[in-house]
Amino acid sequence: QKESRLVIAGDGPLYKTLTANPHPTITFTGFVEGEKLAQLYASADLFLFPSSTETFGNVVLEAQASGLPVIGAGAGGVKELVKEGETGLLCTPHQVSDFTDALQDLLSNPAQLDAMSIQARQFALTKSWDAIFENLVEQYEQAILSNDYKKNTKSRIRTA
Repeated sequence: QKESRLVIAGDGPLYKTLTANPHPTITFTGFVEGEKLAQLYASADLFLFPSSTETFGNVVLEAQASGLPVIGAGAGGVKELVKEGETGLLCTPHQVSDFTDALQDLLSNPAQLDAMSIQARQFALTKSWDAIFENLVEQYEQAILSNDYKKNTKSRIRTA
């Protein structure tokens, strides 16, 4: 098994504490944006996101758009964006052993990592604004065409 390196991007509330005595296989980048952030995504094998308080998960979608499977906390918006076993793995929030087990499992199975990478990218493409609005319009059309809608609105529709 090849050696792994953990890259932690960002400068959250624990940044100073964590960087005071870093482990030799961990790189802390601090705040990153733009081209440098895109390079980090492009050079990674997977995306680890243990936050259990994330409401939507834009960074999860960014990672998936870059073809990265996500290992994330099964909470908040992340659990809506990660399809278990397809685009990544969900772990019990605050259970470090769940995250380390998921990392080891995925990194030791290159075929699964590759398959999840492809599925993560395909999933992210369905989350573009065009795709979201197209889906919304389809849902409206289905509601309008359904018999339930016609029954419920018939009494409110007046003909001229």
